[in-house]
Amino acid sequence: MDQNVNQNRVSIRSKKWWWPLFAFLPDVVVQNAWQIYRKSPAVEQQPLNLLQFRRAVIHSYVLKYRWRPDLGRPIGRSRPLDERLPADVCYDGLHHYINPIPTQRRCAHCGMKAKTVCCKCAVPLRQMLQAVSL
Repeated sequence: MDQNVNQNRVSIRSKKWWWPLFAFLPDVVVQNAWQIYRKSPAVEQQPLNLLQFRRAVIHSYVLKYRWRPDLGRPIGRSRPLDERLPADVCYDGLHHYINPIPTQRRCAHCGMKAKTVCCKCAVPLRQMLQAVSL
């Protein structure tokens, strides 16, 4: 095991004493998975050496968790309030209550930080704008 792990080691230099221990764990996990793979019937259909096996594992993770543009923080300003929800929902005047939220979001009107959100529209609003906008 040590010889195989040392052959394709993840080498990251760091000043932290614990980092080599942490980087050693994925190498050992892949080595053990390769040993299990070698004893399985799948090796007869597609024989892989350790390096090919590591590349196949990484490729499967890249395909599964690749970057998607719809995730993460949007770039630029968000859409105006009129475009977020249909007008009949936003301006019906019923059941628009302001609820506090634990995290901050950007206000739909002014773009400042807001800690409250409309419970019906899910649109963040600043405290000062609550009386004016609703």
